[in-house]
Amino acid sequence: MKSNYEKYLYVDPRQVKDIFEEHKLQIPRDLRVKALKEVISPVLNEEFRKLKEKEETTGKLLSLGESSRLLRVSYPDHLSEFQLEAEYESLKRPELKKKYLLILWESMLSYLSEMNGEGIIDQINNLQEDISVFNELCIPDYNMVFHDIFRDEEGYSDGLHHSEYRTYLYRSTNIKELRKIGDKYDLDIPKYFTKDDLKVRLYELLDKLGLLTNEMKEEIEGYGVKKIKEKLAENGGNSRSHLTKEEIVEYILENNHQLKYFYEKPVEEDVYGLEEDKVEVVEEVKEEKQEEVVAPLRTENVVVDFTELKEELQACKEQQAEILKELKELQLNQDGGRKRRVAPVELQYIQVLMLMAIIILIIIL
Repeated sequence: MKSNYEKYLYVDPRQVKDIFEEHKLQIPRDLRVKALKEVISPVLNEEFRKLKEKEETTGKLLSLGESSRLLRVSYPDHLSEFQLEAEYESLKRPELKKKYLLILWESMLSYLSEMNGEGIIDQINNLQEDISVFNELCIPDYNMVFHDIFRDEEGYSDGLHHSEYRTYLYRSTNIKELRKIGDKYDLDIPKYFTKDDLKVRLYELLDKLGLLTNEMKEEIEGYGVKKIKEKLAENGGNSRSHLTKEEIVEYILENNHQLKYFYEKPVEEDVYGLEEDKVEVVEEVKEEKQEEVVAPLRTENVVVDFTELKEELQACKEQQAEILKELKELQLNQDGGRKRRVAPVELQYIQVLMLMAIIILIIIL
């Protein structure tokens, strides 16, 4: 039986957007997120059930890839809009598109009726239907047409409350996806900390240790990046120059206009976690003599460590490439263009880090 809303699937969304803009209409993003969840969540719940069934049937720990996926599908009701769209893309199930758009249009028309927008509905009804429009746009592209129309409520961004960013989003995403979410909301998330950022970090560390004097401040002002990082390391500080997943989440919370008014710098070390973990891969091991049960192993700990390690390795590779480029330029510019051999101490340090990371990866696998 044909739905009463099916005709709206074949109306060009760009023309609908023009009508919405003409009336300065804003629609809650929650309508769209709920429609996505209604379509995607059942599929993810089934995937979660199968992974848990495999775990319980075999009695063994899941592979790293399966464990990572298990974390992703454990909380489908807490995925952001971008993540839900990404899940649709990866599922390769075109029938879900029609189901989603039917739910979305039903919700939009209901909202318009509640807002006394019968005139807007009439304008939409007068638009010409074209089935090629339905075939042209995938869900993410369709949604992007209305990017400036659908808005989050205060304290929300991409359909998630700010309190969910350090818990559910952190657990279910990676650095690459976080950067894409930032791009969606015009956030220019840096890959590395600047010299000034590292300098502030050193000031704060020395001040905390009671070592910061006016003379030391003047001395630090003349430091280069390498010297600042050495000084941080000497005093037990964090000399890392690239952003971790936690720091990217903090950057989004602090700079997204929908969230920054609610931002508070975390003071607890374990702020990135959930009180109760739905995902828990348990393997009981008994010794014949003592009958002692080994404490349950949590897959998420293994996955997070593995993911962070890969990200550290990638950051080292990128930093190595940048240093190589700088060294080549320095060799050409030194002594009036005459090439001179430069001892790449920092490059050697990064190569050692990469070697250590590779060894750890081999041990884990």
